[in-house]
Amino acid sequence: MAEAKRDNNMITTLIGVSSADGITPVTIYVDPITHRVLTSAAAGGPAGSDTQVQFNDGGVMAGDSGLIFNKTTNVLSAGGVLISGLTASEIVITDASKNLVSAAVATYPSLTELTYVKGVTSAIQTQITAKAPSTSPTFATSITGSYLTASEILITDASKNIISAAVATYPSLTELTYVKGVTSAIQTQLNNKAAALGADDNYVTDAEKVIIGNTSGTNTGDNSANSLYSGLAASKADVGQTFYIGTTQVAINRTSAALILAGITLTTPDIGTPLAGIATNITGLVPANIVAGTLAAKINLGEGADPATIGLEIDASMSADERYSGITVPGTAGATLAFGDLCYLDVTATEWLLADASAASTAGDVVLGICVDASTDGAATSMLLLGTVRSAAFPASIALGAPVYISETAGDITATQPTTTDAVIRRVGFAVTAEPNTIYFSPSNDFITHT
Repeated sequence: MAEAKRDNNMITTLIGVSSADGITPVTIYVDPITHRVLTSAAAGGPAGSDTQVQFNDGGVMAGDSGLIFNKTTNVLSAGGVLISGLTASEIVITDASKNLVSAAVATYPSLTELTYVKGVTSAIQTQITAKAPSTSPTFATSITGSYLTASEILITDASKNIISAAVATYPSLTELTYVKGVTSAIQTQLNNKAAALGADDNYVTDAEKVIIGNTSGTNTGDNSANSLYSGLAASKADVGQTFYIGTTQVAINRTSAALILAGITLTTPDIGTPLAGIATNITGLVPANIVAGTLAAKINLGEGADPATIGLEIDASMSADERYSGITVPGTAGATLAFGDLCYLDVTATEWLLADASAASTAGDVVLGICVDASTDGAATSMLLLGTVRSAAFPASIALGAPVYISETAGDITATQPTTTDAVIRRVGFAVTAEPNTIYFSPSNDFITHT
């Protein structure tokens, strides 16, 4: 420890301190009477000195260089301390002997690494623990990949990155749904199916007789009397083989290549193509349901005493709302149309629009129909021109037999005649059943305008 050299109660130099120690030698002047350190030339100290130290009554040691130490509180509140044994730009810690030393960056963070802590808002380990691991992560919510294509299958590329599978090469999600419900290998099932018929595959060979049955009702065995040869092979000598469709007897004469249906000979039969030579009066064969078809010639409904067996019958009892039975015509919608909307044909645009009793041009001398195929502007639709129809859009309670009219609300049907001045009054049908929302649609050709 440095010692002080005394001279007349004045410390003139600090002994044992030199520039070689990294400390500038200090000369301290003390008043011999008051034992106070002199701080200036006026007080007996050297002029211009900037290394003087003073102990004031308040317990403050102050230097002209700005070093301030409060001996009462042991706080160094201003000035800098230079310790030559430290390493520049490193964290300072205490060693085992409580000496200030530099924290080696090989073990402790550097000042740059320490700046990474800046901005942390809560415990770092808590935040890290809450994150998913990079290996086998578990996600509690959905994952969004902004680079992926919506509604496509995901696959991995050659670098194992997850990407969208292009629908030009791979199945779309819609195509993938077709696999739903498959119960075994698809290719195995396909291999077990028969090949598609070609142009020359219309006929059944002799070895592939189709056993349908005969008048005795038997339907077993390889018996020519029970066999229908669709190719009408000339090599078969037997003629007049018969089978039944329902209760109707059908006979085949292979020698003359004629098909006899309920006693009527039909010429030029050919399985797989329409039968030519059918003109009129096919009787005795009544299918349970005709799903669809086109008549190329007129049908004579004939005459009968029992109306249940002659004529076309319109179903008057609808099973539910949005059902109809009657004569329809295809067309194009000129607006958004719903089932049950009352429409008129705009002859200029050849489109169906909502009928409105507010004007004669939309309800008077125009063709009316009820939409039975909901549609949008410019799309195909279908209009009921005559028949029975049930819809939730109709008035819920109409007295049986009561007339209904075009409403002043576009597209609606009302059971009350319009009363607004210049409104069109035109009957469009009647309530014909006790069921709710059901009318017989038969628009009147006449109309009047309310005055």
